[in-house]
Amino acid sequence: MFGSEILDVAIGLVFVYLMLSLVSSAVQEGLEAWLKTRAVYLERGIRELLHDADGTQIATQIYNHPLIFGLFHGEYTPSKLVKKGDAGWQMPRGSALPSYVPRENFAVALLDIVARGPVDEGSPPSELAPQPISLETLRERLAADPVVSELTMLSPRLRRGLLAAIDSAQGSLRNAQQQIEAWYDSAMDRVSGAYKRQTQRVLLMLGTALAIALNVDSLAVADFLYSHDKVRDAIVAEATVVAHDTSALHDRTKTVRDRVTQLNALHLPIGWNGMRSLVRRDGWTFSVPEVVDVAAFWRYVLAPVFGWLMTGLAVSLGAPFWFDVLNKIMVIRSTVKPKEKSPDEASDDRQTKTMASSTASSQQTTATNPAPRQPLGSGTPTRGTALAAKLATDA
Repeated sequence: MFGSEILDVAIGLVFVYLMLSLVSSAVQEGLEAWLKTRAVYLERGIRELLHDADGTQIATQIYNHPLIFGLFHGEYTPSKLVKKGDAGWQMPRGSALPSYVPRENFAVALLDIVARGPVDEGSPPSELAPQPISLETLRERLAADPVVSELTMLSPRLRRGLLAAIDSAQGSLRNAQQQIEAWYDSAMDRVSGAYKRQTQRVLLMLGTALAIALNVDSLAVADFLYSHDKVRDAIVAEATVVAHDTSALHDRTKTVRDRVTQLNALHLPIGWNGMRSLVRRDGWTFSVPEVVDVAAFWRYVLAPVFGWLMTGLAVSLGAPFWFDVLNKIMVIRSTVKPKEKSPDEASDDRQTKTMASSTASSQQTTATNPAPRQPLGSGTPTRGTALAAKLATDA
């Protein structure tokens, strides 16, 4: 039968992974705030969407538009683009560009540039907006000769895409804007996928580095939890509290040091205190055996490395994943592990069982020894005896 001890060991491992994932996420967010990787991926996605490889055409106009320019500090300078191998041209890390551009701002800015031309700070408002934007104006501007038109920064593919959005708008400018917004969202989904894959790789490296730095060996931790009941019960109790409190995922007040301190307080075989060696995991002194067989090489050398890789891979899945896993295992544990009764309930059960046993024994005695039959004429007179006595009296 699947014992509750195995579930408790799994809960302990998941709880350790959750703590390490929170530490790794905090470090990753700090790196993101410094490197601005999300902004770099967004800028490259917008250039690819607009078919502006070097960013000197329509991409520059989009970032300089007031609806986009107000989302970041500084200026958009495509001259800073550098070649990154197969990834193409991209901004250097740490660029002061927006990490998020709303789809409404992008669609309205693009339609405004197509209808009124490039952004020019010297043009007065009367020349920029002689009349409201309409689908007829947009179609006329897009159909003009690119050589003589001021929209030379629009590539043929971008013109074709905008004309398709206008054709499917059914005469409504709002529908055309929604078509562009949907087009933008589909491109941003691809950008988000690329950014998540990059974040996954970063978390994998951070998780493996944390596993080695803190000496968190998944195999050693599982073996320790299985053989130490008190530590296992304490971790399960703490994991139960965390499973019912989602604030642990969003608590920004705890630093990385606080998370590591909380992890060390679990009294698990983690850390490098005492200079525990890679060759000898069952002791706290450094010693190398004279003869190392295959089993010893696996146990003392390969097993720690494999345990660290397991920890790093688990941490790369992220804190939300392990929080959901912890809740699911808690539900399974509540159905598998028998509930312990209180002393009052146990005494009531014993009294009930005693009364039931007494009643059953009395019924069995009655059935085994029935009451003796009374002889005729003794005891309470029957109806025939009373009638015979009355006739004798009358005679």
